[in-house]
Amino acid sequence: MNIFKHILKAIILLLIIFSLLIAAFEFGAPNGVAKPFVVKNECLESMKKIQGACYFFLMERPKFTAEVEIGMLTGGGYLKQINSCGAVKASAPKNLPEYKIIYKRSGGEISYIDIACPQHGSLSRQGDIDKEKGLPNGFVDNYIARVKTRFDMYK
Repeated sequence: MNIFKHILKAIILLLIIFSLLIAAFEFGAPNGVAKPFVVKNECLESMKKIQGACYFFLMERPKFTAEVEIGMLTGGGYLKQINSCGAVKASAPKNLPEYKIIYKRSGGEISYIDIACPQHGSLSRQGDIDKEKGLPNGFVDNYIARVKTRFDMYK
């Protein structure tokens, strides 16, 4: 009975070591390799939060027609905290607005809300035109090739 306990402990220890090695191999990319994706994803997440807060802001103000600013959303309690775009912070002057909110109303109802970042483009265009905006030239193709090569090793 004791031998089975020792064998079971050894197997569990080997599984833990093996999983740590796999994690180190998968996540051990050199510094800066995936950073542009991380910055863009954080920016897109912020734009989605702003879009949702703007929707609630405009729903409560059916006659509002002026430009919506981030300060209105944070000051009104619609948005607690927004992460600013890291790429714009690093490259743009401080007086440049980070995100631009574009909305349209038809018949008093909100028909369109879009958020635009000067670095990463418009939220509604991330599926086509602005997909690679804000990323270095050829970065997406190189990244896809690296991922494909990494998965080909397991065949």
